[in-house]
Amino acid sequence: RYNRPSWQLLFKRGITQSLIRQYTGSISNYTAAIDLDPSNPFLYINRSTTQSEMVDFISSIDNGYQRITVDNDPASQLKSNSSRSYNYDDAIADLNKAAKLYPDFPYTYYNRANLMALSGKLPEAYNDYTKAIELNPAFAEAYYNRGLVQIFMKDTRKGCLDMSKAGELGIPEAYEILKQY
Repeated sequence: RYNRPSWQLLFKRGITQSLIRQYTGSISNYTAAIDLDPSNPFLYINRSTTQSEMVDFISSIDNGYQRITVDNDPASQLKSNSSRSYNYDDAIADLNKAAKLYPDFPYTYYNRANLMALSGKLPEAYNDYTKAIELNPAFAEAYYNRGLVQIFMKDTRKGCLDMSKAGELGIPEAYEILKQY
């Protein structure tokens, strides 16, 4: 008699496979977990993260000269990938579902904003960073990234205000950006 694994076990498998960059297997486990518990926003958030890591990994191979790493700093990705965008639509779709299921979780909007920025959708990224900040007014990284987005959108004054706030909240790199602008 075959026992179907629980969503918790599938979730753990998804995390483990993601950590060792077995992205396809990880996504399959998250998908199976979602089939068992479709109202759990964290399953969508994790699947989204794995999908975006897979896109980042593929783009690092694609770009040849780049090291094969998953860069966790959206600012450097925004700078290095600005010439070419990759498709984060599946990851964004999962974050849209997570936002509907758990609308008060700021990290959903922050993660979606990062993917919007990497996709070249700067106004949408700005809106999601703003939502993350509304939900968590001490979200230093959201101020930092929103500041970068505003600077890229040529609103340097507002971008610098966000950089200043990010610095106050503990991101020293924000002051380096302020010096440049």
